[in-house]
This record gives sequence, structure tokens and C-alpha cells, in this order.
Amino acid sequence: MALASIGSLRRAAPALLVVAGLLLGACTSGRNGPGTSPTPKPVAQVTKYQAAVDAAAARDLQVWLEGDLAKRWLEGRARFDEGVARLADLAARPGVLGIKIADELAYDDGFGNDPARVRAFLADSAAALGKAAPGKKLLVDILVPELGCAPGASGAKAKLAGAVCRAKARSKYPALTVEQVDGYLASGHLDVVNLSTGLLSESTYRDWGIDRDKAQRLAWAEAKRRGWPSRVRLQYRKALAFPGRYPGGPATAESDLRTFVDLPRSEGAPAVDIWTWRQKYKGEIVRLMDPGNQDNSLWQGLRKRKAGGAALFTHFTPSSTEQGMDTDLDELAEVFAGVYTAAGIG
Repeated sequence: MALASIGSLRRAAPALLVVAGLLLGACTSGRNGPGTSPTPKPVAQVTKYQAAVDAAAARDLQVWLEGDLAKRWLEGRARFDEGVARLADLAARPGVLGIKIADELAYDDGFGNDPARVRAFLADSAAALGKAAPGKKLLVDILVPELGCAPGASGAKAKLAGAVCRAKARSKYPALTVEQVDGYLASGHLDVVNLSTGLLSESTYRDWGIDRDKAQRLAWAEAKRRGWPSRVRLQYRKALAFPGRYPGGPATAESDLRTFVDLPRSEGAPAVDIWTWRQKYKGEIVRLMDPGNQDNSLWQGLRKRKAGGAALFTHFTPSSTEQGMDTDLDELAEVFAGVYTAAGIG
């Protein structure tokens, strides 16, 4: 800057101070003087999770919150209470029907195969959320490994193989035997369960003398025999997301959708949860549409089920979108009736 300019600024300084003082006085008068409006309070910023709930509800999707409250319960009371408070805050937004509190409850998730700890978690969650978010339904995913062992199969080979399979499943997952699940569902702490029947490969069942569809029917027959649908709203759950482009064609998609959507619905499942819209999993992005939200045989099959009256759900997190939250939710709403939106608590 030239010296002449600096001198000009120095000469102008007193006048500038007068102007600044007048402006400051006006601002002060506006805050405290009689007959003036108070300074408006700052508007709280809407988080991406709040925005996702609002955007999903605006598209007439049934909205459930999804948060890993089980992990927080295992980490201690302070972490659990913090999670409950954050879930309650989101649950107060219009359109939220309920809260999913655990993903595949007691399946390699830190409960140490201890049914008593699982029951304590369910009781604590029901009590805390019943107070913090009254009126909201509670949901968990439960994978029951022994249901994939063809319970009640009539063929000699399937009966023997199934017995061996069930013994291994019950030994490895003592907190997820059908008897323990009986107790979880009878406790009254849960409103909805998304059931995974733990089906094995088609080739395995072929060796047993049955097929995958038969195993699915047997699994559901056992669940109904035990009265699970009378204790909770018993829905089905299946992971169909894939990395890259859809690896199958129409025949593969139809086979999977028959086993994992059509058969559970025919057995009485009122809804089917399809994991997941788009998410990073084991270092890869998995999704239901091809990259760029391009169509594929699976998506066409899901759309066909929606047109046929199937109530389908999926999972959505605003931190993992393909083309932005609004565009992704527009696509998602073409197939799904409801969505589990991430709550940002892990």
C-alpha cells in the first residue's frame, strides 16, 4: 500500500470510529431498548439423520429408526442412555413408527451366548424407550440358525442331516435356540421381529434330498408351530445386496425372490426386509441397484412384487447415497413401502 494511502486512512480514522460507535449503539438499542424486537434465537441445524427421516416420511414411506442399541448396552449405562436419548429425539419427528434396536440379536454381537444378558438388554431397552419415546414400536432382527436345518423333514436322509445340523447350531449359538427365542418373543418387550431362517446352500439341501424352498417352508412351519406370529409381528429378512453390478440374470433373481419374498409371504409374513439400499460392507459398496441407480433383474423383480402387493422394507443411511438423498429416496420409494433410516448411533 502507498504511504499516501496510509496517511489518508489515518486522517479518516476518527470519522470511522464515530460511525462505528453509532452502529454499535443502534445494535445495542435494538437488543435492549423499549419498543424493539428481541434478537431472534438461532435456528437449530437439522442433522443429516433428521433430514433423512423427514425426506422418507415426505415420500409416504413407513419410517423406522435403526440404531445399534445392543452395542451401547454392552458398553455401559452411560453409552446406552446416550443412545436412548438420541433415538428418542429422532423418534419425535413426524412419521416415525418405531425403532429397531438390534441387528441379528445375539448372533456374534458380544452377548457371549448368554440368554440372561439378552433378556436383560430387551427389558432395559423396553423400559427406557417406553419412557423416552412412548408409543413407538420396538423391533429386532433375529437369525435362528437351527431353522435352516429342515426341522420336521420327513425323508430319512434329510432327518439325519437335519439332526446333525441342529445339534451343531444349538451348540454354537445357545442364546439362539428356538426355546430361547420363545422366551424373547413371549417377554412382551418386542413388537416386531424380522426373522432370518438361516437357510443353507441349494447344493447342501440337494444332498439331503430336498430343495431350498422346501427348507424355507419347514422353517416357517416350525416358527408357526411355536406360536411366534401370535407373540410379535413376525416379518422376514434377507440380505440381497451385492457389490458392483448384479451378478445374476432374471432366472437367479426370480429364484431368490421366490424363496426369500414369495414363500415367507405365503406363510403369513406381513412384510419382508431386503438388506440394503446402499452401504459399505467388508470394504465394498453393496447395493440393490447397479451403480448409478441403474436397473437390473433383481430390481425389476422387486418392483414386480411391490406391484403385486408385497410390503417390502429396506435400509437407508444418508451418509451412503448413490446420487444424493432425494434422488435415492425417490428411487427407493418406487419399490419399498418402508425404510429403516440410520439414527447415527452406531
